[in-house]
Amino acid sequence: MFIHSIKKGFANCFDFDSRATRSELWYFYLFAEILTLISLTLDNLFGFSVRSFELYIDNQTIDLNIGPLLIVSFFLTLIPLTALRIRRLHDTNRSGFWYLAFIIIYFISFFNERLSLIVFLGYINLIIFWCLKSDDGENKYGSESKLIN
Repeated sequence: MFIHSIKKGFANCFDFDSRATRSELWYFYLFAEILTLISLTLDNLFGFSVRSFELYIDNQTIDLNIGPLLIVSFFLTLIPLTALRIRRLHDTNRSGFWYLAFIIIYFISFFNERLSLIVFLGYINLIIFWCLKSDDGENKYGSESKLIN
């Protein structure tokens, strides 16, 4: 199921119109997070760096390097994950504009800190939508029969 979800996520990466099951989204999200962790680890292990950051945690300094492997893994999963998130909203009979509204408010929040709470609550709202049970039968985004669990 895990491998099938990854394959299907990449195969349907430009499909923003149909539906996706919970397992498709969350397995692909797990894959993206594992890929990010591996990329970050390898970038730091081999000293690849495009940008460096110093993190201060409990009076300790941790150097974090953002390298080319992390950048490639981010862009490799960006569009498929976005499409899956929108298709998952469709599976619960909600418009993908929920996600678009979140992204717009998220970028605006970089310039106005007062929107940070709205961004946080908006993301919690989206997570709840993504975790909801699929809409039974056919809805305006397609038939449930196209879905493979």
